[in-house]
Amino acid sequence: MPRHVKPTATVASVVLCLALAGILAIMLAGLSMNSDAMNTQRQLIDNAVSQDVVEALNEIQSIAFWDVAAEKTTTSVMDVDWFNNEIGQYLSKVNGHDAVWILDQDNKPVYGYEGGRQLPPSSLRPYGGELAELVRIVRSGKEDGRRIRDANIETHRGAYPGSLGSNSRGRWSSHIIGDAGEAVILTVMTIVPVTERVVLRQRPHLIVSAVKINEQRIQTYADTLLINGLHVRPLTSSHKYSGTYILTDDKGQPIVQLVWASRRPGRILLQYVLPLFVIVTAIAAFLLVATFRRMQKMTISLIDKEREASFLANFDPLSSLPNRRLFMQHFNKLLAPHLIDSNPAMVAFCDIDNFKTVNDTWGHEVGDVLIKTVAKRLRNGFPDSVLVSRFGGDEFALVHAEKWLSVEDFGNRIQRAFAEPFDLAGKPSRIGVSVGIAIAPDHGRGSSELLRNADIGLYEAKDGGRARCAVYHRGMHDQIVVRKERETRIQDALEASRFELHYQPIVDIRSACVCGMEALLRWPADDAAAMPPAEFIPIAERAGLMPILGDWIISQAFRDSLRWPGLWVSINLSPLQISTAGLINTLSRELRISGADPAHIMFEITEGLLLNSTADTRKTFDAIRAMGFKISLDDFGTGYSSLSYLQDFTFDKLKIDRSFICDGKLQDPRSASLVKAVIDVGRALGIEVVAEGVEYLSEARILQALGCYQFQGWLYGRALPPIKATDHVRELNTLVSQGFTVDPVASLRVAK
Repeated sequence: MPRHVKPTATVASVVLCLALAGILAIMLAGLSMNSDAMNTQRQLIDNAVSQDVVEALNEIQSIAFWDVAAEKTTTSVMDVDWFNNEIGQYLSKVNGHDAVWILDQDNKPVYGYEGGRQLPPSSLRPYGGELAELVRIVRSGKEDGRRIRDANIETHRGAYPGSLGSNSRGRWSSHIIGDAGEAVILTVMTIVPVTERVVLRQRPHLIVSAVKINEQRIQTYADTLLINGLHVRPLTSSHKYSGTYILTDDKGQPIVQLVWASRRPGRILLQYVLPLFVIVTAIAAFLLVATFRRMQKMTISLIDKEREASFLANFDPLSSLPNRRLFMQHFNKLLAPHLIDSNPAMVAFCDIDNFKTVNDTWGHEVGDVLIKTVAKRLRNGFPDSVLVSRFGGDEFALVHAEKWLSVEDFGNRIQRAFAEPFDLAGKPSRIGVSVGIAIAPDHGRGSSELLRNADIGLYEAKDGGRARCAVYHRGMHDQIVVRKERETRIQDALEASRFELHYQPIVDIRSACVCGMEALLRWPADDAAAMPPAEFIPIAERAGLMPILGDWIISQAFRDSLRWPGLWVSINLSPLQISTAGLINTLSRELRISGADPAHIMFEITEGLLLNSTADTRKTFDAIRAMGFKISLDDFGTGYSSLSYLQDFTFDKLKIDRSFICDGKLQDPRSASLVKAVIDVGRALGIEVVAEGVEYLSEARILQALGCYQFQGWLYGRALPPIKATDHVRELNTLVSQGFTVDPVASLRVAK
């Protein structure tokens, strides 16, 4: 086979594949547009139906939560004219309800209105037993698992009781049911007063409303949503319409189907663009293959292996950037004695933050893609006069001798290359870079010395929180010595098991007692040069000691939890522990050794861990919950707060960060509104909310008014060693039972 045939065939195959891919893409785009249009219309119809349920509920509420209505239903003689005018005619003519009934305290009908006229109470239709189920729901106050048509129903459910007086026992239930092949919005609500003027002496009467989703209402949907030809068809009937929507009751049983002529926005792509693309692609492919074959015949013998060898000797094959050898040659030229004094050089040493985590989480192939992307961004961010090099791994070096490029701009341009998220296995992820910068001749005259000092600056940048630049200064060397000494102290304390766990109480004002304890790590008390947790924990994390220290915390906290039967003990988990493969094995081992009850152990995680959560993170969470432990989201409201975390992950508790509470923040309406929003979200999702940093009784009272009932902070005591914490809990329970009339901390101090 001639030498040029195989490459030509390859090019032809590639062109053919690209053409087929383009055709397939256009076809899929057209079909997808049609499908998306239909799905959108279905969602609009579903939203309209759900909105009718909410509106029916609101319309009934305007009568049911009314002093006059409550009073009229409790009188011995029914005022029929009043019921006709204020209930029957109002709901029927003004709001379009098809039928209304009143049930007494024994759930027997005492009034009926249907078809524009009063009917005997005995005319109440049974609706296939659905009415009896809704009445049972309202009387018990517990839904039976039916679909809630719209989240607004739950929002209104939380709002109504807040507007009622202390006598209120308002309850309701509103659902779609099927009745003889017709969909009906059936609503049942208690008739209760809204003030103290009317006092109910018996179970409240019930108001029942039926709103039919008939052809007239369907036509309203069609006119409002601009859906052409929307109408009702029986479930079993055949039709030629492209759009269909099955209207189901709130138990999921189909009632009727709605059909319409669905829009087809992809028709232009399929009928016009696709044929034109095929023709143009065929012509272009023919010309491309012909041109390539001619060029290949001219260049087939010009393979230059010497150039390839030269490239491998001076450039990094993965990133195509200059390697360390070429970089040092260029750097040494810039440091020539006759140049360095008049034209100072500047070198930056860069290290990708958490690159090992990327490799461990997504694999080395994704890590290689990240290296290539970083190299491209750095190269595009500077002119050719700035040499960008890859030293190996995740280390990059840049050098220049341009007077116009200041040290600040030099560092900012490097950081700018990491400003946009990186695509890691299809997931946008934020990746940072730590940079150390050294300047010649101020920080040295030799390349090795300058690189070493730039590396010290890099260490300082990582120590300062990563994703930042640090310019070397001569005091950094001493700081490194101090940090190394502190790392050694932490290592020694850990090996000797000298760290301590202190426990801070968490109080539930509803039960008027301590409900939990949070385990907090403390430096050994017998060490005169103690370090606070905010200082030694970051050092331990950077030194890779956190997994070992975390295992010790888990072991000790499990044993200490046995001191407080009935209380849950919360333990903070760091991101490094979550990503450690042996965490689940550690938990199983410590449970077996300590005999602790996992139902009384709560693990607290921060939002930063969820920002770049992976499938492995989810598996770890699922395994923790499967073992019987509970999980709490700590410091909610700071960092990368997102409601999607509460939707994607299951949490048992939600802790409001102290920054929203301390220093009189709750006196600020904006801060109070934010705290109220977090509390409402937690209650709506069934998650218990705990407020951190509560220091004063006034703060506790405000939080109680906002709907938060579990507090943690100095108002109820600081973190104490286990023995002292046990005594403190015993005394604190007595004081908390007195409510907000006593300052617990002040009383404990007086008692002691």
